[in-house]
Amino acid sequence: MKRFLFFLILSLILPVAGTLAASAAPAPQRYIPSLIRISDDAAIAALEEDGAKVWHRRGDIIIAFLPDEPATATGAMTGSQHNGSVPSAIRRARRLPGVEHIERSRRLSPSLDTARSHFAAEDVLIGKGFPQPYTGKGVVVGLVDIGFDPLHVNFLADDGTPRVRRFVTINDTLALKNVMTTREEFEAVRTDDPDEWHATHVAGIMAGGYKDNGFNGIASDAEIVACTSLLYDAGILAGIEEIVGYARSQGKRCVVNLSLAGYIGPHDGTSLCDQYLAMLGEEAFICLATGNAGDTYNALSQTFTEQHPTARVRIHCSDWMQFDMTGATDIWSVDSTPLRARILVYDEYTREVVYASSEQDASIDFLYRIESGSDPEFAHYYDGWIELEGWERDRENGRCHLLLQYDAHTGIRVPGKQWARYNIALEVTGPAGSGVQMFADGQSSRFVGFPGWPGPHAALSVSDMAAADRVIAVGMYNSRALLPVIDGSFREASFAPMTVSKYTGFGTFVNGRTVPHTVAPGGAIVSSTSGPFVEAHPEAVASMCARSEVNGTTCYWDSNSGTSMSTPYVAGFLATWLEADPMLEYDDVMRIILATNRHDYPDPENPRHGQGWFDPRAGLQAVVEQAGLTGLWPSANNGPRLEYRDGSLTIWNPARQECRLDLYTPAGLLLATYTTTAPAADFPIPATISGLMIAALTTPATIQTMKIGIKSK
Repeated sequence: MKRFLFFLILSLILPVAGTLAASAAPAPQRYIPSLIRISDDAAIAALEEDGAKVWHRRGDIIIAFLPDEPATATGAMTGSQHNGSVPSAIRRARRLPGVEHIERSRRLSPSLDTARSHFAAEDVLIGKGFPQPYTGKGVVVGLVDIGFDPLHVNFLADDGTPRVRRFVTINDTLALKNVMTTREEFEAVRTDDPDEWHATHVAGIMAGGYKDNGFNGIASDAEIVACTSLLYDAGILAGIEEIVGYARSQGKRCVVNLSLAGYIGPHDGTSLCDQYLAMLGEEAFICLATGNAGDTYNALSQTFTEQHPTARVRIHCSDWMQFDMTGATDIWSVDSTPLRARILVYDEYTREVVYASSEQDASIDFLYRIESGSDPEFAHYYDGWIELEGWERDRENGRCHLLLQYDAHTGIRVPGKQWARYNIALEVTGPAGSGVQMFADGQSSRFVGFPGWPGPHAALSVSDMAAADRVIAVGMYNSRALLPVIDGSFREASFAPMTVSKYTGFGTFVNGRTVPHTVAPGGAIVSSTSGPFVEAHPEAVASMCARSEVNGTTCYWDSNSGTSMSTPYVAGFLATWLEADPMLEYDDVMRIILATNRHDYPDPENPRHGQGWFDPRAGLQAVVEQAGLTGLWPSANNGPRLEYRDGSLTIWNPARQECRLDLYTPAGLLLATYTTTAPAADFPIPATISGLMIAALTTPATIQTMKIGIKSK
């Protein structure tokens, strides 16, 4: 059975363990997860005085949670611009001095044995052809996801102690956070949600360490930080801050996995979320999924001409019957040209437009709303509301921006059929030479072509986050044809192995950047599944792939497919690269990925291949070769300099300065220390040392560092 993981989670409201009051207590205060650009530090105090919670800040962007209050309308909003409602927390916050821009958080969706055999990837983990095995030792790996089991044997050391150093649960809509660091705390909570398993599976691919059944992950010796949330932008970014903060406190490099996707956004890297993500990318290597919508029509792009100045598209919900329409559509001009738009209702039976709103012109900001309670004509087709908001210019990119949101329901069927007769549709108009890009949310809604008009496409059905700077966007290829079943049989995976998946998200953004940056195995990957999930859903056991009894606990492994699976595969191998060379930077890693990506795959013209297939062994080889520097370390003004030749380090010190030479492992373990004031001094490398070593030369004026690759004796 195909199971693709960017599934919709519409009804999920997770309490953080121990934080909700008893049912008799008043309902807890709810919050709107938001990202806010400020120009004045006083804005933070003003927001907090108004009841907001501010958690993190990078540059002039803050992660904030605004108190959620229902707006009480004092005037009708149907068929007219919104004039009379009591200001919401967001509208109030916009008026505060120093608040420049508020971006309400989107909600994202969650998107090995055989995989490790591709392109000699296992050589990295066993050290074949390398100075040593590389398993992520000394590196922190983290994820923000949902459904984590911190006590699965995949995340325990050989002595049974947790490799999970920090488990953080975040409730985005209650602005609550629970940080756990001990086994006792893990045992008390067990999981963030017993009905979810996604994080456990993803973490097992990235860093699972249980090797007895062959389904271990990649960075099996890395330290793990797991964060879970309701997967709003703000909660996701706050979770990454927790991972980065832990790694910083330990003086270690870190890799963050985001097996998540959201399709609302400008897809140009300018959203506040993407800008904040890029700043986090200065401290962490962030691997994120392109999404599983590569065969879904979530996007429409059109250049306006004199003959065709208008774009039209129908909107369908995730349910093929189309009775319950909830979701959002994001509309962006390709430049600064204002757009005009109308809301339509299309009759599937008569194939004609039966309702059209007045045209809204985004040359000025507006909020336009239709409600069945006050619009009898609209009520003839739907019960509910549709809202269209427009901004002449988005502050971050200068593009005209419209946002359509809807919660409308119908019980009217096509005569003789089982599906809804009516579709919500959108019409957007602009001057010749300009153009529009539209994006369905990809979770609760998608696009369908409007008869007689250019149709939607899949060429930009990629997560908006993939457009951010300093991220590594990952697609997927299929990795196996048969899957083991717990009863000893096998089932077909329904994939052609070693072919790119038609589901992998792809696209070229308006800035010319093409994703995926790399494509990795994600079709039918076996990894750990959450113990509390199995307890809550015992009917799922029969279809699982494996189980093991470990110290009286039964643990399970299952197979799943998607870019949710390919992304942690890349993240785990990046941890091994950082073990080999902890001084790698983003530009180094991206250059190595692109230089070593493979292109010997079928149908090379398929754009889902992105910039090539990930080759972890070739990548590590490039890392080791880059790290194994030899020769003289440059030094100005005839100061001391360091040379490595033939297994020996030499300090050249013509001025006879006081010099100290420290030798470290990449993880920071001090191996040896030497001091000298001689004009030249040789220090043989101990025979017990192999692999990458860091040599630090300290003089009265400078500290110089050299990376040295030592081959096994």
